[in-house]
Amino acid sequence: MHDVRLGPLSARVSHWPLRINLPSLVLLHGAGFTAGFWQPQWVLQNRLNLICLNLPGRCGADNAEPHVQDYLQLIEAALQEIPAYFVMGHSLGGGLALGHCLAAAHQVQGLIMVNSGARLKVAPAVTAMLQGATQNPLGQMLSAGSTLPVQDIAHISAAAGSVQNALADFAVCNEIDFMPQLPSLKLPVLIVGCDNDPLTPFKYSQFMADNISTSRLLLVEGGGHLLPWARPEQLNQAVLDFIFPA
Repeated sequence: MHDVRLGPLSARVSHWPLRINLPSLVLLHGAGFTAGFWQPQWVLQNRLNLICLNLPGRCGADNAEPHVQDYLQLIEAALQEIPAYFVMGHSLGGGLALGHCLAAAHQVQGLIMVNSGARLKVAPAVTAMLQGATQNPLGQMLSAGSTLPVQDIAHISAAAGSVQNALADFAVCNEIDFMPQLPSLKLPVLIVGCDNDPLTPFKYSQFMADNISTSRLLLVEGGGHLLPWARPEQLNQAVLDFIFPA
């Protein structure tokens, strides 16, 4: 594991320099978190170059205005030296991955959307909860009611960014709306959704699948919004099957 700087953003990568004999997978975490969110996916490093980007304003990454185009510009700048890669995003990271693919599809070999959607609106009550908070509560909040082990909940909470990161990310969520552009996406897409995700309901995944002709849809039962932690083996295998089709 290496912490590196990729242009304006920082990243946690599995191999540095990247191994030329392995496909590369860029991972974009969700709102209010850092690259540490992807810990359950590190087992994939034997098959892939993993490039877990930190979104703007955390872990040494440059800051950005809380607008979707500002985030996308920094992501594109961070990845311009990587000639080809797959990209996977969770929640906000999925929306940003989708926007990145629409703008830079020539670099991307495939897209994986996890617990995400083409349009992401945040309930005002969630933003209000963060106003005036001194610590980011998202790890505990998203884990509430789950069956995750205590140590996993602690790891998720440790991967949270600052309250300011979360508020900026939620502002970006509210700007994301790539629904009209979905039919223009022609690269391979894997869409992974859960039947009990209250934040990005499965209908979001179904809508994307219905409007992207090159997509494949996977429903995971009981995964909730923290699918990468709740069902890591199932998600990791789906990633490998997508990148290494039989």
